[in-house]
Amino acid sequence: LGGVFKMQPNGDGYQFLPTGSGGAQWYRSVAESGDGFLYGAHPGGGTQFNGLLFRVRPDGSDLQTLHEFSETAEPPTGVRPKQLLHASDGHLYGISFQRSPTPIHSVTVFTPILLRLGPVPLPDSSGAPLVLTSGLTASGPDLAFRIAFTGEAGKTYTLQAADALPPLWLKAGEAVAGSQGAVEFSEAVPADGTARYFRVMAE
Repeated sequence: LGGVFKMQPNGDGYQFLPTGSGGAQWYRSVAESGDGFLYGAHPGGGTQFNGLLFRVRPDGSDLQTLHEFSETAEPPTGVRPKQLLHASDGHLYGISFQRSPTPIHSVTVFTPILLRLGPVPLPDSSGAPLVLTSGLTASGPDLAFRIAFTGEAGKTYTLQAADALPPLWLKAGEAVAGSQGAVEFSEAVPADGTARYFRVMAE
């Protein structure tokens, strides 16, 4: 009852990859990794139908159950896992639920548990486009233009700027991405209101 599907962004090449792990409620996405697997949470999977965590290769092969949740809904894992997030620290994070020891008006209450798995290798981001966030950092005489993005940890990035189009690019700054890949540039806004164009180059 469910599995993983893939298709091209225009809808072509649709393929369904049945996982054969049982249960229902396939309404969560999978997390990409750098070890050749997709990781996912199946809220209604397993022999107790209380959820399981799995991984599978993008072609549907080598399906593995990583953890099956019991029927007790007790810590530290709880039941009914939700969508996994592959964070920049390499770990997979998700939410499950534990049964609260205190009912509310005789109704059983479930409270969330944060799950942490891994570490799992991060996907290769060397060819991925940078997503730049721009904005102004202050007002008045300290007004500055700010560009921030997440790049590759330890890599050097150069900010180039130009005053007109077509551009004559000139170096405006340089920064090395931190351990989490965070990069930030800022430049004072010209007092005369001259237009500025920016681009980021990776060395």
